[in-house]
Amino acid sequence: MSIFILGANGTLGLQLALTGRKLNLSVTCLVRRYTNETDALTFLGARIFYGDMNNETVLLESIFGSNVIIDASTGRLFDPLQKVEYDGKLLLLRVAEELEIERFIFFSLVNAEKFDTIPLVQAKLFMESVIKRSTVPYTIFRMTGFYQGLVKEYAIPVFDQNRIFLTDNYMPICYIDCIDVARLVLRSFSSSKFVNKTVNISGLKSWTPQQVLEVCEKRSGLKARTRYIPIIEILTVRFITSLFQSTWYMTRKLALIDIIRRNTPDLVLDPTEMLELFEITPDELRSFDYYIYYYYERAFEMIYKRLGGNEEDDERELEEWRKKGATVFDSPIFENDEA
Repeated sequence: MSIFILGANGTLGLQLALTGRKLNLSVTCLVRRYTNETDALTFLGARIFYGDMNNETVLLESIFGSNVIIDASTGRLFDPLQKVEYDGKLLLLRVAEELEIERFIFFSLVNAEKFDTIPLVQAKLFMESVIKRSTVPYTIFRMTGFYQGLVKEYAIPVFDQNRIFLTDNYMPICYIDCIDVARLVLRSFSSSKFVNKTVNISGLKSWTPQQVLEVCEKRSGLKARTRYIPIIEILTVRFITSLFQSTWYMTRKLALIDIIRRNTPDLVLDPTEMLELFEITPDELRSFDYYIYYYYERAFEMIYKRLGGNEEDDERELEEWRKKGATVFDSPIFENDEA
């Protein structure tokens, strides 16, 4: 099987490409620019094309010979929503029809209909309806959130002792490791029961921001520095940015606050149906607690590797971390303390 991945520089797209190569699939990727990730994919045997998804010639040349198209692309903060989420994806679907692709994979949001005031979700819902009316066999995977996003949002600030901003409202979300998502998506190609279906993928347990911080604090031994911002302040900023065209990109970003405002479990799913559909057990999905444990283990090991110069300087740096409250550093080898 030969798969084409649009957006292989992204969090999910990269894992789809890496997992595909591990399974000895032929992988072709279209990316906008060179990165370290594309260099790694080239080393593993993936074919990399550089170009614009809005260019039909580029799409035809890069997709030709593939059986499956996986659209893992998303617009950058400054990209016009119309260009990427509408024009680009419509062109991609038209090319898929012309080349008679065997499967078109699209990613959306769980319970997207409940968030239809958000521009990005509106685009997702529009594409879902267009894909269902097309002649291309498809699978739409609706997801919640990734562990990888929580690292940037919570784990790294805790480690660096930077302030973390929270709101007085929160929504529990069933996060999942995007590596597990990549495995499940590629596994679906071997079964006809996923053809022309919309499938939910989520983690086994829901997490609030406060619970995420508790895990980060437990695994790092550090105390998070937090500050709470009232929702009304964010809504005021969103209104102000909507008045000026130059700040519309900020308004689009701040529109995601509508998800938090609901304060309802719309992104919490019972995993039973998903587990039965993919014929897997809960043990085959990595837990969030272990994911964070593994992240901090690697982070602290990197610090140990950086040490090793002057003994007094090493001890001074270790003492600074101890003053911050870190409970590690006795040894670079940590016991696997499963929660």
